[in-house]
Amino acid sequence: MNKRIKQIAFFALIGILVCSCNDISKGAQGWMADVNEGDNLEGTYHFLENDGIKVFLPKVFERYSAVDYEKVLDSIVSKENIEVEKKRLKELRDMDGNFYIYFEPESFSSLTVNTLEYMPLRKEDAQQLLGIMRQSYEELIKDTKLSYKKVTASYSEAASVQVFKAIFKVKNPSEKKESYQTNYFVSSNDKTFFIKLITGNEVNFDPYLKKIIL
Repeated sequence: MNKRIKQIAFFALIGILVCSCNDISKGAQGWMADVNEGDNLEGTYHFLENDGIKVFLPKVFERYSAVDYEKVLDSIVSKENIEVEKKRLKELRDMDGNFYIYFEPESFSSLTVNTLEYMPLRKEDAQQLLGIMRQSYEELIKDTKLSYKKVTASYSEAASVQVFKAIFKVKNPSEKKESYQTNYFVSSNDKTFFIKLITGNEVNFDPYLKKIIL
């Protein structure tokens, strides 16, 4: 496994907690409802122009520049958390490859995409990534009041596509907030990328992921 994927696994993990399940509006509940692969998904393709990738996202997501996204964070994130999140975003922007940010304002959900140097993902790589993710969370909670637990982790390989998925639930009891942080590493068609989705409740994003065009 190359060094950069290890860095992504460590720095990309901890996203700020800006939402609780009670904050989710009726408008946002539509895309967060249980969906299956055969469902008629409502969404929009977004072209990642520097990588030739089309991602399919719920239509409520909008693309943000790093500057505009930081302005949003300034308005909704507590001072104690804002610097942590800005540091995380800077680490991701400064890495080789490209970085894209999407945000859904009704539920304060965010989705980021990092493109990486191509590397086939093996099952043993997925196990190593999970270990790095756990280490990242452990490092975070040393100096905060946050707690975390793994919800699920899985590896799949079909034809020329390899996907590692891990979901963690993070809580901040003092602010009565929680988030579900869904992480995907995907390798296919000589491309590798990382997607991180942060939501206020658990979401089955797999059907959207499967509609990505490489």
